[in-house]
Amino acid sequence: DLKYNTNGKVYGTRNAPVRALFASEAGASPAAIAVSDNNAKLLTLDFDINGNIWVGGRGGNIYRVTPDETDKKPFPFEPDIQSLRVFDGYLYAAAKTDSVQNIWRFPIVSSDSLGEAEEYYNLTANLDYQVNAITFSADGKLFMGTDATGLNPDAVVYLTADKSLEQWYPNVIPGPVMSLAWDTGNYLYYVKERFGDDQQQIMKINMVQLGAPYYGRDN
Repeated sequence: DLKYNTNGKVYGTRNAPVRALFASEAGASPAAIAVSDNNAKLLTLDFDINGNIWVGGRGGNIYRVTPDETDKKPFPFEPDIQSLRVFDGYLYAAAKTDSVQNIWRFPIVSSDSLGEAEEYYNLTANLDYQVNAITFSADGKLFMGTDATGLNPDAVVYLTADKSLEQWYPNVIPGPVMSLAWDTGNYLYYVKERFGDDQQQIMKINMVQLGAPYYGRDN
C-alpha cells in the first residue's frame, strides 16, 4: 500500500510484508515505523480526519500510529486484512478468516478508542472473487477491486447504501485489480496485476464522479 500525506511524506508497506510502516520524504532514506509485535505483517493503511494512521495486515491487530509517528497502539482483530479505508467516521476493512472474506467496519471513537467490529457485508456469500482493495465514492458507494482476471465483469464492483452488490463498467476493466486510489477529480487509478502474457500496469478509469476524501491528503 502507498499513500501521500500533507506533511510531505509518502507512507507505505512492503511486499513481502514486515512489522513496520515506512515513511519516505525527498532527499532521505525511508524510515521504518515498527510495531512491537514480531508476528505483525503490515499490508494496508489509511489516515483518519485527525491525521492518525491506521494500518493492518496479518498478526491479530490493527494499529493506530499518531501523526508524529511516536505512538503505536494495537487493537485486537484476528482476520487477515487485505485493505483498509476510512470513511464517514468508520474504519472499513476487507478481511478474511480461513476461506471467508467479509467487509468489516469499526467506529473510530477517538485516537485511543476503536469501537467494536461490525460484520458489514459477507463477500464470500455474494461474490466469487477475493477483494484486494476498497475505496469510496463521495456519495458513499463502496468500490472494490477483485482478483477476477481478464475482462471479467466482477473486476470492479461496488456496494450501494442498501448493500446491493453491483458491477462497475462490466466487461471493460481488465483485472486482477490489486490496489485503488482516487485522484482529486473523477479518475480512479488502479494497479492491474500481471496475468498470463499481460504486464503489470497502472490504469485509470473515468468514474464520472468524485471520490471520498483521503484525509491524509485532502484535509
